[in-house]
Amino acid sequence: MLMADALGAGPSADHAAAAVLAAFRAAAPCEADLAALARHLHAALAPGDDAVRALLLSAREDGEHLDMVGCGHPPPLLARDGYVSRPDAVPVHPPLGLLQHAAGGLAPATVPCRPGDRVFVHSNGVSEARDGDGVPYPFEERLAANTAEDTDTMLDAVMAGLLAHAGGRLTDGAELLAISRAAD
Repeated sequence: MLMADALGAGPSADHAAAAVLAAFRAAAPCEADLAALARHLHAALAPGDDAVRALLLSAREDGEHLDMVGCGHPPPLLARDGYVSRPDAVPVHPPLGLLQHAAGGLAPATVPCRPGDRVFVHSNGVSEARDGDGVPYPFEERLAANTAEDTDTMLDAVMAGLLAHAGGRLTDGAELLAISRAAD
């Protein structure tokens, strides 16, 4: 899975986003190593393209782990047992287009997933949204307040709260994806 967002706007950002998406579609089916896949996406960007924030995720066949590589992208949040937290040990590397500045290479992280866990992958448009007074949207708190809800209801409530907080107008793309492990 890929969630990505070009850092700029206009033709250069559009080109960068299209290049990363095309490279992902071509390479993801045959590249299981997420660090190698991130390097492949990085190489697809032309000089002068805007950088691209990206989070690459792969569910293991055992269904008990998610592997991920973050390239300038906000780390996901984990809802477990009524609490919301950031998974441990999810390093954030430079965005695609700037990976040459990654110290020590790319390190994938593994997040264990228990039955009933939900992982929320989100764009910075969600985590950095502000109201008219510049107050940030309390994203983690809103997720935590809705953990008793089913996933669809939870997503609807969080996104409705985001839109209300921003006065009905978002200034950046706001994407939120839930990955759930079924309860046993």
